[in-house]
Amino acid sequence: MRDIKFRAKIASRFPELNKMCYGTGIFEDGINTWLLSHDPTKYMADNLVHKVIDPDTIGQYTGLKDKNGKEIYEGDIVSRYGDGKHKVYWHTFTARWRTTGHTGITEGDAALSMDVIGNIYENPELLQGVV
Repeated sequence: MRDIKFRAKIASRFPELNKMCYGTGIFEDGINTWLLSHDPTKYMADNLVHKVIDPDTIGQYTGLKDKNGKEIYEGDIVSRYGDGKHKVYWHTFTARWRTTGHTGITEGDAALSMDVIGNIYENPELLQGVV
């Protein structure tokens, strides 16, 4: 069973504060979207256990780690066997990667061939050449 985790950018009108934060739940109050955290080892501004986030940047943890042990989230951009860049997305209970004309499943050991090189929210320039 995989851990249920989320990642999103903190909502701020100051770009330098728009950092990624990690948590275990999402809450909407009709005005804001909040990321709730129960993991003190992950970044949360001001050591709070909740933070207002940009809902357009929410990505769920796939349950997989790359070859360096880094968690793979929706919206990550990965490199696999040097065959280009791939965007990770979630599709019916399975993490998948996509590139022009090709889709593959990143289950189990297959993820160990991948290297997270960025994400679509902090590194949009990496999207060139990725579908």
